[in-house]
Amino acid sequence: MTTVVQLARNLVLLRLTAPRSSALDDPLTLRELSEMTGIPRSTLGNAESGRVLPRVRVVYKFAEQCGVPTVEIAKWIDARNRVAAAARHRRRLQYPSVAEVAERLATPADGSPKGKALAVLSARSVLVADGRLGPALDAVPPALCAGYLAEMDTVAAVECLHAMSTSHAALCLEEMETGAAAALLQCEDPAMAAEHLPLMQAHKARLIMSEVPFSAAAKPLIMMPRHDAEALVSKMPIPWTSALLANAAVPVSLAADLFFTLELGRSLQLIATLPMPRLTGLLAAMDPDPAAGFLGRLDLRQIQAVMAEMAPARAAKIFAHLPEKQAAQILAAASGEGGAALLAETPSNTTAELLAELGRDHRDAILAALPPRERKLVDGHIVPALIGQPSSA
Repeated sequence: MTTVVQLARNLVLLRLTAPRSSALDDPLTLRELSEMTGIPRSTLGNAESGRVLPRVRVVYKFAEQCGVPTVEIAKWIDARNRVAAAARHRRRLQYPSVAEVAERLATPADGSPKGKALAVLSARSVLVADGRLGPALDAVPPALCAGYLAEMDTVAAVECLHAMSTSHAALCLEEMETGAAAALLQCEDPAMAAEHLPLMQAHKARLIMSEVPFSAAAKPLIMMPRHDAEALVSKMPIPWTSALLANAAVPVSLAADLFFTLELGRSLQLIATLPMPRLTGLLAAMDPDPAAGFLGRLDLRQIQAVMAEMAPARAAKIFAHLPEKQAAQILAAASGEGGAALLAETPSNTTAELLAELGRDHRDAILAALPPRERKLVDGHIVPALIGQPSSA
């Protein structure tokens, strides 16, 4: 790592892959990390943005709460300090001698992305002092700058975008033809695209994103603050949003959050058409109550298929929130061990009521598969449930 942007990208990945209490839990959020570290969420967000170099204390706390062993945290501090040293070195290089300036001005533009960009700007009489693209481009009106970017090949234009201030780059992208801007967003670093999109006018950002392939669109969405991603997706055309959520390139934790930006009718249509593995992952990433609500809209065959695909512990949590009628139907079709696994999160009195709906042999098979302690609790409720009287326990 030698740049602030690279450090920021690694911090984002560290947070998204931080250990959780369960493999089914959502990735660690900035809000949770702020509570754990005592560092303001805005400061942590700045550290992930690549706009500013975070302080040593911020990197230390960030790594510590993301599960990095104490002996490994020093490597993160060293990386941060290397980035700081590289930044100081680059600042010193920004002040060359007169002889160096003369040599650079006499050297023709090379075939590198920066060389190609300089060639276009030189042809348009844009003065780029000492080859510093950023200050020169920031001084050009966005509409004019967008025209220069359109004349360059994609890699050279991206070089210019990254040299500019993020706000000016966003204004230039707004001024570009939609397809050309979409091509630049696909080519640039996703961390930078995640900064540019929220700064653009919302309608223009959505037009551009609608022309970006879903696998590429997912990358900046993952790196954006979740509320910015939700705001962007919420007004996108429904077919685009549906296709994005169905795409395997979008992590299910992000898809689950974005799913709630859809209107209820459209979300139900989407759930009915998703491939089974994707549907299972999406529901498993939701809180149990809304997951049960959506699951309950499916037919019994689909519910059984989802439950069979899902991790038993997660399936049990969702099962506990299903309406009693549907829960009883699912139990009726389950084996003894399968039924006991589904009932792991259901209160004993509710378990007794559900088992009372089953035939004796099937009920006994599920009871036999329950853990001894749970079986004893259920036994205390089962007879009153069978005769329709409240339990005295």
